[in-house]
Formats: sequence, structure tokens, C-alpha cells
Amino acid sequence: MQAPTYDIALEQSTTYKFNLSLTNGATTPVPLDITNWTFLGHIKEQANVAVPPIASFTITVLDLPNALVEVYLSASEADKLTKGRYQYDIIAKNTAVTPMEVYRLLQGKVTVNLAVTGLN
Repeated sequence: MQAPTYDIALEQSTTYKFNLSLTNGATTPVPLDITNWTFLGHIKEQANVAVPPIASFTITVLDLPNALVEVYLSASEADKLTKGRYQYDIIAKNTAVTPMEVYRLLQGKVTVNLAVTGLN
């Protein structure tokens, strides 16, 4: 199953964040058990696992019983984005099962509005 696409626009050198609510996707959604999950999110110039990311999201569990996570890009990470377009994805690793399960939760394009005033 392909991950949903959600394109984002952010400002260079500023903080960006959004929340994800992880459910089973049923008609009456039920929060997933994310007790042993870890999350990663990266921004790159192009989709390619061999290329290091330009910037990385910090992903924090806000509410474990309701499977709510925050995806956060600090101003210093956003300052690394020096052109207009990139790609990103967010993945989750479920280490509670063997073999470990990996899911791509979200993917999309990143449009960056370049800053006039930087952090320095």
C-alpha cells in the first residue's frame, strides 16, 4: 500500500510542525498501539535512500493511548534548505514484532520559501 501524499510549504529558517494521528484506517478508526514504535523523517533533494538527508524532522509521541505524534522541524534544520523544492517522507518502525515492520506513513514535496533574514 502506497503512503498518502501530503505536500508541505515551509519557511526557511523558521520552525515547522504538524501532528499525525495514527489509526487502523477503519470506518470507525481505532488508534494504533505504537508502544514500541520509532519514527524517522527526512528531507532530501530527491528520493534516494543512498543520499544523506539535507534536514531531519524530530518526531515525538504526544499521546501514546491515542497514537498522536508531532512532526517537528527546527528553525536550524529549516535553515539548511537553500533552494525551493525538496521531497520528504516519514517512516515508522514497529520493533515489537519479529521481523521488525517498517511503514511509510507520509510522503510528499516540500516547497521552501527562502528567507531574507537568517538565524546568524
